[in-house]
Amino acid sequence: MDKSYWEFNRKADVTLLVEGEELYVHRYVLSSSSPVFKVLLESDNFVEKNKCIIPLPNKKKKNIQEMLNFIYPFGHQISDETNIDSLLILSREYQINKIHNLCEEFLLKKVPTFELLITAQEFQLKNLENNCIKYFSKKALISLENHPKYNELSEDNKLQLAERQNMTLQAACDKASSKNNWFIDTNVLSEP
Repeated sequence: MDKSYWEFNRKADVTLLVEGEELYVHRYVLSSSSPVFKVLLESDNFVEKNKCIIPLPNKKKKNIQEMLNFIYPFGHQISDETNIDSLLILSREYQINKIHNLCEEFLLKKVPTFELLITAQEFQLKNLENNCIKYFSKKALISLENHPKYNELSEDNKLQLAERQNMTLQAACDKASSKNNWFIDTNVLSEP
């Protein structure tokens, strides 16, 4: 995005009130980052349009600050210290695709775990979900079913795991069968 849109030398024109503390922000930045904030701050149907202070009840200040770090182009990177769950919750609530995508990109670099698969299905992180299913399809289904978090998987993901595992087993059987056929064919041809 053109940097001229992000003029931070302008005075903040709205205040977010979180846990009794004020966070000074810009309407334009919030509105351009989030369709939810856009409606809230620009629609005639909401009183917030004309308010200078907008309370965000039931939110944690540190989580909102972290969200703002990714809305404003400060060059923040997601790391192991980032509270990914809170960012995903806020990105879903405020429909901030940029944060949603950054979280998924970061999580795709992790070794797949059941917890990651559950997070992927909860927040509709399709690339991560597919990556985890592909990874787990190479594991023994019985050990997957015995995992304490297996029942938290959606029925669709359980079915995909079973289908992928079936394809993996079928490929292994086909490979073994072709090797056996080659062995039988060469022995039959070499007999007197």
